[in-house]
Amino acid sequence: MTYDVVPVAIAIFYGEKGDPVPAVLIAANYGGDADTVGAMVGGICGTFSGIEAFPRQYIEKIERVNNLGLEVYPRKLARLVQDEAR
Repeated sequence: MTYDVVPVAIAIFYGEKGDPVPAVLIAANYGGDADTVGAMVGGICGTFSGIEAFPRQYIEKIERVNNLGLEVYPRKLARLVQDEAR
């Protein structure tokens, strides 16, 4: 349930000060709905710390396997938000 995983994700993010690697490892080992918590923690850490906080080899592997555009889409979204704010 949302009321279970959201506080856990925020607590892990806060406890690890936005550092994505230990935060996602904690989330993955949390138990229960660990994949949802891990995805949320990774997203929150990425938003807070930027893609640069993730080890380069992780980004390269994710891109090679999934082709998600991890470096392209966040920049596009940031530009969109900035344009809308003007």
